[in-house]
Amino acid sequence: MPSATMTPVRPVATTLGRTTADLVWQAALAAGERESAGEAAGLTKVIVNGAPVPSTLGAFVRGLSAGGPAPALADLCALSAEKVETLLVYARAIEGHDRALYEAVLSDLGEHLLETGLPRGRAECEMFLGWYPATPGGIHREDCDNLHLVLQGHKEFLFFAGGDWIPRDEPRRPDSDPVTGLAEDYLPSLRPEVVESAARVCSLGPGEGLRWPRRLWHVGRSPQLSLSLNVASYRDAPEAYPVLRGTDGQVTPAWLRGYHRFLGRTGTPGDDLPTLLAQASSAGLRPAPAPLRRLPSRPRHARRRLHTPVLWCQLRPGLVSVAVTGAHLALPSAVIPMLAWLSHPSSAEWPMREKDRVLVHWLAQQGVVEVSA
Repeated sequence: MPSATMTPVRPVATTLGRTTADLVWQAALAAGERESAGEAAGLTKVIVNGAPVPSTLGAFVRGLSAGGPAPALADLCALSAEKVETLLVYARAIEGHDRALYEAVLSDLGEHLLETGLPRGRAECEMFLGWYPATPGGIHREDCDNLHLVLQGHKEFLFFAGGDWIPRDEPRRPDSDPVTGLAEDYLPSLRPEVVESAARVCSLGPGEGLRWPRRLWHVGRSPQLSLSLNVASYRDAPEAYPVLRGTDGQVTPAWLRGYHRFLGRTGTPGDDLPTLLAQASSAGLRPAPAPLRRLPSRPRHARRRLHTPVLWCQLRPGLVSVAVTGAHLALPSAVIPMLAWLSHPSSAEWPMREKDRVLVHWLAQQGVVEVSA
């Protein structure tokens, strides 16, 4: 039997400056409202006592407390016709429905996601909220890398290396991700406690996280109320695409062309390179639209607001393509000194130069910098 200590699970050391349980909850509610309005489908699930509730999250929580996830679920239990023994509220792709969460995740976790490498498919943020003895479906594995953070309460994971621990003739349920079509496997009849001796057990409290690679058997459990955020990066490739960049955030055209091939796109990259650069800057997450921000007419200083990855590439002499938060802009290469400043965490202000004004205005609209007169 493989050693449980050999499972490729790594802790995530990060300071969550912006990503909070309430922010994740609000983003999940926004996704639920889109679903209720018929503008999206398959974004949310509510499972009570092991049975799916035939209602979208948006409709399910109407009339419940607006004070956050814990008061809302307390109201739910009080109103339920049956005793709520187990409960899971799940929402996916929530970053695309709430700009504040999208910015928070990229600011707090963007560098961690780039360190892992880029997915061949998309990446998305998921919310897991509730209390349950095992993730619905039981022990399972998927074609996605995962970065999982507990924001409220405590949670445990069981990770299993290899497959020798699975009892002979144990029934498996093959499935697929509803969006990507990538493979998933479940062991629906195997109770986690039966094979726990073969597992690596990891306990997480508020602000603690883990990341693990695709195709690793695992199951989560939350004896008491917890809320966690999972960033799933889908890929059907054996390895993620490594982000090769300079200390100032520069990548080469050759690296972008390699990314184009990695994604399985055909033809000559051509004008697609800036779009690929933007996709890399968001680690594959789908951007939520940026709001229109009111700015001083003649700002004189800029200060970092978000610590999101900043990538740039010199695609033509004298011109650079800059990408941040999933957006891109072409600018004269005179802005390179400011790009180098952006690529290092700093609380210092950047004194405005005339040649930086277009870049600063764009970065401010993306939420990356704050400007002052």
